[in-house]
Amino acid sequence: MAVTILDTPCPVCGEKKLEYRVERLDIPHFGETLQTTLMCQGCDYKTTDTLIVSQKEPTRYEIFVDSEDDMMVRVIRSTSGTIKFPDLGITVEPTPLSESFISNVEGVLNRVKDVLMQAIDGADTESQKLLGKRLAETIELVRNGKQPTTFILDDPFGNSAIVSEKVKKRLLTEEEVRELKIGMFVLEK
Repeated sequence: MAVTILDTPCPVCGEKKLEYRVERLDIPHFGETLQTTLMCQGCDYKTTDTLIVSQKEPTRYEIFVDSEDDMMVRVIRSTSGTIKFPDLGITVEPTPLSESFISNVEGVLNRVKDVLMQAIDGADTESQKLLGKRLAETIELVRNGKQPTTFILDDPFGNSAIVSEKVKKRLLTEEEVRELKIGMFVLEK
């Protein structure tokens, strides 16, 4: 692990006691990664990020979710993974602030519902609130195995996965890859 003391003030306490650590890890399903940690020795502020440095074939994972048991299916989403529940009209695209996570189908639905509930709270009209509440109710039906849906996870760098015997896996076409957001800044000449 490489450790560097930065001559930069801490964003919380302002002291110049920031320590930057970088460690190379091999994480199952993600592959080779860099874990970066920024810690302040003055106030214990800490932030960690995991950067995937490997790249695989652009891949789509698709699973038909039709039971409560499917809620336990493992989901690995990299920062470049796009989540889709087309039957529900839900698409979650990566942004430069996206984080990788390992969860399950239920956890993904919970994340979507949390964002939806925030959107309902901030909705401008009653019709927007009503649409949001109906979608939240539908998500609950899916979580309880009472409404089937299709879950798709696309990743142009192939670092995401849905782990199940039920999953259909295929390579993405060049056109599909071009249409995906990648969730990171790309600098071109």
